[in-house]
Order: sequence, then structure tokens, then C-alpha cells
Amino acid sequence: MIAIAIVRDLYDGRAAATMLSRLFLVLGAAPVLAPTIGGELLRFTSWRGSSRSWPRTAS
Repeated sequence: MIAIAIVRDLYDGRAAATMLSRLFLVLGAAPVLAPTIGGELLRFTSWRGSSRSWPRTAS
């Protein structure tokens, strides 16, 4: 909800619609891509390696 409020504060009209559509694309794709990326990561590391990669991806 905060991301939507930020887009509405920063953009108007068509630009806001474009940014909101990009935001919803990312929000919709994340639950699909996350297990795939996590599974591939586990092929090369243990569960500890995947836990250590979280801070790197968040920044």
C-alpha cells in the first residue's frame, strides 16, 4: 500500500497509470519467480547459503 501511495504522490495522469502498471507487474511476478530462483539457488548452496543471499538481494 505504501508503494501505491508513493506513486500517487509523485506522478499524475498517464505517468501514474504507467508506474502503477509496472508496480503491479512486479508484485504479480514476484510470487511466481521467487520459488524458481530459490530452487536454483539451492542447487548450488545449502539452505544456509540461501539465507545469506537475502540481505544481498534486499539492497
